[in-house]
This record gives sequence, structure tokens and C-alpha cells, in this order.
Amino acid sequence: MPAKIREYQHGRLKMIRHLVFDGWELVAQQTQQFTLNLDNRVELMAGEVQTQYAVSAPTGEPLALFDPAGKRVWRRPKQSLYGLRLSGHGENPQLDPGLRFAGQLFDEESGLFYNRFRYYLPEAACYLSPDPLGLAGGVNPYSYVHNPTGWIDPLGLSSTVLNSRIGGFVGDGLEAHHLIPEEIWKKNQSFFDALGMDMDGKGNGRLMAGSESKRIQLNDALYHRGSHPQYSSYVGSRIERIKYKWKPGINDDATIKRVEKLQSKLNAKIREGDAPRSKTKCSKIG
Repeated sequence: MPAKIREYQHGRLKMIRHLVFDGWELVAQQTQQFTLNLDNRVELMAGEVQTQYAVSAPTGEPLALFDPAGKRVWRRPKQSLYGLRLSGHGENPQLDPGLRFAGQLFDEESGLFYNRFRYYLPEAACYLSPDPLGLAGGVNPYSYVHNPTGWIDPLGLSSTVLNSRIGGFVGDGLEAHHLIPEEIWKKNQSFFDALGMDMDGKGNGRLMAGSESKRIQLNDALYHRGSHPQYSSYVGSRIERIKYKWKPGINDDATIKRVEKLQSKLNAKIREGDAPRSKTKCSKIG
């Protein structure tokens, strides 16, 4: 999943940054810097495109960048447990990809972390606005995850409720996976609401290993971490087929059974390792 960022300074293009992801984990960054042409101050001179490869924490946060020769060119400064940086910008701050915990992008002007649905404040280790899910998001609608060294909340919508309903607990090394992903569910919210179905219901969840090492320990086929665009696309297409056959108020019960059958099928595919996989990590759900 690539992303392109254009950075400006004093109204002029300063840098173009390409970020390449596997789920929520940064794989590589490409940067191209632009400087003013001293002979013609209207023109900008484009520098060479430079590639850096990322090493990330299990939570998806970039820890360091290396050039193609293997030399470290950037390292994340020291920070607190909940993301507050305790030292300066570190080496080559211009190469800092601006990413924090999984799904978070640093907003330099405000000092906040943009988390798609809301902003995160590292000094207080919480969000500035309540969870859009309301109390379904947990007892404290402003809180981040229980343990940021092993848990992630890339959308600002924690899966705490689902995790507790299917038997998960803090520190178990497992992740609560929505069989019908959150983004697909929300895209079709009115459809599921009409059927009276709950995104965080037991039937829509499965506990999965949260890392490769945990997968090996449990002898599972796949592990879960971050987003899974291939899997989500696959599920989205199946939901569209079910919706096409749905006649509101006429065949609701049959439609619910089709959704439940899909959930059972997805559960089996994950268990057997037959679900769509990551393009870069064959044992990670993609």
C-alpha cells in the first residue's frame, strides 16, 4: 500500500516522500528533495530519489531506516511508553517518516498524532475526542490500548469489545480479528443495522496470533497484525453479492443466514491457511 506526501516550506516544494506499507507496517521510504536554482530562482532543482528500508516494532512503529548499503540513516529518538519523544529529533530528522504507532501520522504544527478518526495526545496517552463507537468502544471512550507494546489501534477504533467477547485478555499475544472487517462493516452499516447484526458479536470474531513467533507457538496457519487489504477486498465482494439478493423485509432471515455462512467460511479459511495472505509475509493474513 503506497502513500505519497508532498512537503512545502515557504510556499515552495521541499520534498516528495513515498511510503510503502505492508498493512500498517512501513516497509520502505523513498525521498526526493528539491532546492532552489540559484541561477533561476523561479525554478526548483530536483535531487536524486533515495530509498531507505525500515525496521519496525511489533506494533508497526518505525524504529530505524537503512540505505541500500545497509547503513543506518535514521533512528527513532527515545520516547515514553505511550509515544512521547524524550529527546531531540535524532539523526537526519529530515528522513523521519512522521509515523508513530500503527495508523498514526505526526502533525508537526499541532504536535498531535492523526489517527484517521481522531487525534491522539502522547503527553496524556489518550485521544482528544471520544470513540465514535460510543460505549461500544470500551468503558473509557478516550483511552488508547491497554498495552502499546503489544496492542495497536490503527483506526482509533479499538477492538476491545470484540476481544473480551471472544475470550481475549491483555498480554495473551493474540489479536481480535473481525471476520467481516470494520471498514467493510461500516461501509455497509445500514445493511447490517437493518438485519440487527452486531459487528462485535461473537460470530464475527476470531482470536489470532499477533505475531509470527506466536503463530509458530500455537501451530496456526496465519497470524494477524495491522490491516489486510486483500482479505478485506475479498470479503467486501462477498458482502456485495449477499446484498444484491437481499429484499428488505422479505428475505431478512435468509440474508442473515447467508452472512453467518460467510462468517463460518471465513473462519475456516483462516484456520486452514486458505485466506488471502500478505504479499510480503506468506504467513500473515493479507
